[in-house]
Amino acid sequence: MNDKIIDFINKIFRNDDITKHITRISQTEIENVEIKITDIQSNIFLDTSTWGMDIFEKELDIEYTEDKTIDERKAIISAKWRGAGKLTLELIQDTVKAYTTNIVNVRFNGTIIIDFSDKIGKPNDIDSLFKSIEDIKPAHLGVDYVFRYRTWGELKPFTWKTVGKYSWKDVKEKEITELEIQDK
Repeated sequence: MNDKIIDFINKIFRNDDITKHITRISQTEIENVEIKITDIQSNIFLDTSTWGMDIFEKELDIEYTEDKTIDERKAIISAKWRGAGKLTLELIQDTVKAYTTNIVNVRFNGTIIIDFSDKIGKPNDIDSLFKSIEDIKPAHLGVDYVFRYRTWGELKPFTWKTVGKYSWKDVKEKEITELEIQDK
């Protein structure tokens, strides 16, 4: 960078000590400005945002809570953006996808039914998902959430000693594969 600044200076002054000192200081300041520009550019986009999420939340009228992780906050912002417009099953599905990687089946039979039964248990930060769905749906429509839990019948191949390493809540609600149960 210093060479670029020197190139702008008349050849007569390039070897002057004062000029060299000024170009070094200028270079440092220009680098600081470039770092700030890069930081601002990264906060324009939700995927790379850090301090910019505060602005997004304020603009979308989302109340900040300290117990949310950065990813959970990004999911809430993304869901709020996706939730604008006419309510459709696709809109609900897109909102749910902001919170989970589950394959979700959304259907309507007078009530909105959101089915998470491809995996066992509830997705993380389910309370924020509930709130986002309430924000985008009309007040007169109800919502039913369907979750899948492990049953005693599914545990028949295992001994109590094998399954006993987990709490009943984990066995019932967590996505623990058969291999994990056998290995642990």
